[in-house]
Amino acid sequence: MAKCMKIWGGPGCGKTAYLMKIYGNLIQDEGYMPSDITVSTFRKTAANDLIQQASSLTKNPFTETRQHVGTLHSICNRLAGYPNLLGPKDIREFLEEYGYARYLPTYTKYRLGPDHLNAEETVYSGDPFDLYNWLRNTDTPVEKAFRYPGIGNILIPIRKIPKFVYDYEEFKEKKKKFDFSDQIQKVRNEKIELDTQILMIDEVQDLTRQQIEVVKMWEPNLDIMIIAGDPLQSIYGYLGGTPDFYRNWGAEEIILPKSYRLAKPTWKTACQILESEGMQPPGIESNGLGSPDTVNFCGYSEITPGLGGSELHLVRCNYQANAIAMDLAERGIVFGGLHGWTEQEINLFNTIFKFRKGDSMIGSELKTLVENYELKLFRYWGSKENLIEYFESSTCRFQLAVAKGYMTPTLCNILQSKNPTAKMRGCGKLKRVKIENALRVRKNVITLEEVKKIQILTIHGAKGLEADVVFLHAAITPRIRKSLLIPGEESAAEARVWYVGVTRARERLFVIKDKGQNYSLPRVVA
Repeated sequence: MAKCMKIWGGPGCGKTAYLMKIYGNLIQDEGYMPSDITVSTFRKTAANDLIQQASSLTKNPFTETRQHVGTLHSICNRLAGYPNLLGPKDIREFLEEYGYARYLPTYTKYRLGPDHLNAEETVYSGDPFDLYNWLRNTDTPVEKAFRYPGIGNILIPIRKIPKFVYDYEEFKEKKKKFDFSDQIQKVRNEKIELDTQILMIDEVQDLTRQQIEVVKMWEPNLDIMIIAGDPLQSIYGYLGGTPDFYRNWGAEEIILPKSYRLAKPTWKTACQILESEGMQPPGIESNGLGSPDTVNFCGYSEITPGLGGSELHLVRCNYQANAIAMDLAERGIVFGGLHGWTEQEINLFNTIFKFRKGDSMIGSELKTLVENYELKLFRYWGSKENLIEYFESSTCRFQLAVAKGYMTPTLCNILQSKNPTAKMRGCGKLKRVKIENALRVRKNVITLEEVKKIQILTIHGAKGLEADVVFLHAAITPRIRKSLLIPGEESAAEARVWYVGVTRARERLFVIKDKGQNYSLPRVVA
């Protein structure tokens, strides 16, 4: 039986740092090797942070460390022998060969992997592959597929769903390939044991039921098992995530006593959200008193984003992000996340900005112009592909006069005009607004680091992050509103989502009331 420990770390209490301190002690003081310890977490971004920390502690290369540090999927993928994974072409082949294409008209856009699964909308999508993943994640037998939250949106007749699952698994077997959920299931079905003596799991409250069964299978053969998490931040119920494993697991418990992130008014607000649903937050100390305006309730017109420091603009659902993106773009504010500035957009802006300043230009910047404007706007008699290839391969720095030699006077005038995107090919409204307003207000080029400073994310997507200022949009969909009408597990799960949203703020929190129905967050006075 493993020596067990569980660590409860509230928002900003440093549970990951505490876990990694134990990891370091096991190696430096107890004599274990990095290859003796598996460290796992739920999200890929968090896993990359863990790998970096573990590499620093052990002085091992990143690529070596990631063998035993990563997401549970990556750990199981290694244990399963790195099986070949299905790609979009395989999915198209399956749908056409087995006659399911008519039930999924947008299948050419089908995505695979954790980024797809992390979108809450997948459980209502009507996509039969989302249904399949939900069955796996929640450990639900196909005979009970009617429990899938989005079953009403599935175009395949309910009676044919078992046949779809059978056909899909037959196809995978025939192709000798696996999908994302098979990485866990293969280890479980074949009872493949973990190849380390120690297992440490961060964010354990996010584990799906499928993953929990694998962990339970490994536990009897471990020397040490340590889990860390916050059951009150369990927000992946739509993927089968549950706080029950942490709560019910019998082990010595350590509660980290202080949040190094939250001001007192923010913590009070977070606690009251939980208490309204009968959940008891841990008695932790917040980081300082905070001023009276730490938590603000307001409309969107009352806020001024982009004043300095890091910012998170949080929404409950993906579709709500577009209006915020358009507003930030109209203000000339650079941002990342949902609908955020892409690397291509940054390159385009920087190229036009430098042209207007009269700076010399490198080949990749001229390549950016060729990619965005018609070939007839350039002095070149070959193909567009050849011109792109030339600039792409060039290591020269072109003086502006030389760079202009490749451009027609028409293009030069367009780049100097108020609407330099007017003649661009395939330039959507948001891209146009981003470029033109940034050119209007900015005094310097855009960097990737700057884009990361202000982000639009869903609350789920922001889990594990923090910012100086959080703008939390309280709007909810009719479906969410309906789930709140009767107190119970659904309303408690929703409260945990907003608890996570509120607790991303380090200094100030703005709770924004949007049009339509809004989640009722408590007003707490500091």
